[in-house]
Amino acid sequence: MLQPLKQSPGVRSSPVGLKVAIMLVRSQTQQVRTMFSLAYEVLLQHGVAADAIDIMNVPDWSNFARATRDILDHPVYNVVICLACSPQTQVMQHLPFHKATANEWQWMALYRKTPVVFGIVDTGPQPARELALRGEQCAHAALELAQRTRGQQPPLVLSPWDATL
Repeated sequence: MLQPLKQSPGVRSSPVGLKVAIMLVRSQTQQVRTMFSLAYEVLLQHGVAADAIDIMNVPDWSNFARATRDILDHPVYNVVICLACSPQTQVMQHLPFHKATANEWQWMALYRKTPVVFGIVDTGPQPARELALRGEQCAHAALELAQRTRGQQPPLVLSPWDATL
């Protein structure tokens, strides 16, 4: 079980009222745990309440696709952060599928005003500082996107197919 970093009481800013989902694919890897720890810490420091952060552990990519679709089909979150670790060869083998699927998710996310931020790293050895920086960048991007989409109207384009008409 992943444990978030302890938060010192004087660091928090005022609550921002955001609901955040963090999806961890292959959370048993050290890379994902490192990214998660700093992403969680950044969210807390920027005023996201701990009870407004839902953490979901997903064992593999097929379950990840299903979970992401479920989240976007029933939007209750202001933003979703997906942190994962995958061998470079596996990513390259499935690249056309991943691009098509990611494009579909982004359209769903755009329409439902639920941005999805991906932080995917290779399973190879990487300095812990780089992994922590990736987690921090994902959290900052998620906060910025969530704040931006909060007050916007839904887009006029309902689906990728409508855009071509």
